[in-house]
Amino acid sequence: MLPAVMTRRKRIAVKGTDINEFERAYDKIQAWFFAFPEEEFSLNDIAEQLKIAKTSANTVVTQLVNDGFLSVSRLGQLWRIKANTQLPWFITRNIQFNLRFVY
Repeated sequence: MLPAVMTRRKRIAVKGTDINEFERAYDKIQAWFFAFPEEEFSLNDIAEQLKIAKTSANTVVTQLVNDGFLSVSRLGQLWRIKANTQLPWFITRNIQFNLRFVY
């Protein structure tokens, strides 16, 4: 049986990835874009900097793009991924994320 993650929309099965690894990748990618909201990164940059599998990074980024949290501009084969800072959900989650460091 494949591990699965519940999202707001549907359950996603991730072949070859356990649930804890996927959740850690999800948290790491969100934290990365909270720390660098105006920067653009490629999928390879994200996977390399966060030390996560590229497959996991791709799955998480795709889900966050579908949720509107990230925006992707495609330049041929290269993805330029950036946080959607205008999304109210981004602003709310960013405040919660930063408050963890205060208290």
